Amino acid sequence: MLHIVFTMFIVACAMLAAHEFGHVVVTKLLGGQWLGVERQGFLIGVRLSVDSLSISQVALTLAAGPAAEIVIVLICSLLVPRYYALWVLILALQWIGNVIPWHVIPNDGTRLWQLWQHGMIKATRQPAKT
Repeated sequence: MLHIVFTMFIVACAMLAAHEFGHVVVTKLLGGQWLGVERQGFLIGVRLSVDSLSISQVALTLAAGPAAEIVIVLICSLLVPRYYALWVLILALQWIGNVIPWHVIPNDGTRLWQLWQHGMIKATRQPAKT
């Protein structure tokens, strides 16, 4: 049993690292900058400069983190398929904390929701046609 718990911990750490690395790689590929690692209490993340990116590019950088977690789950499922349900459980728990827009903590879901709202507001504020 301890072996499974330790393995789950290692996979969760790998998912966290891949998540943040996904943000950094996509940001750099799109022309943004990585400014370092940031920690707030028990939360950890990366500081990125996305000022030069469009709203859709910023959304891609936000989505890259959770997408990288899927890659880790796929790799783990190929390497140790008998624990597939555990890998999906870890992914689900991480997504509950990070992809669902809680509006309390600055997670990816909250930021994506805010971008979507900003995009919708921007799209509806077009001048009337005469």
